[in-house]
Amino acid sequence: MLGELTNESNRDFQLVMLSATLYGATGGIVGTASGSINGLLGGQTKTFRLSTTGRVEGIATMRLQTDGQI
Repeated sequence: MLGELTNESNRDFQLVMLSATLYGATGGIVGTASGSINGLLGGQTKTFRLSTTGRVEGIATMRLQTDGQI
């Protein structure tokens, strides 16, 4: 899965850890995914890739969160 994240702060981050909860059409959780972004500067938008463990089917929506940044 690909997406974009914008750093809306003035702070530069060396590493941003991402996780996502994946939901099916009826709202149930069908899986999780994770990824990271290296070198995200203040105001910058970068593309990221999320990976799942195993095959996940039937994804309708996802909720993305940052798990930490340095």
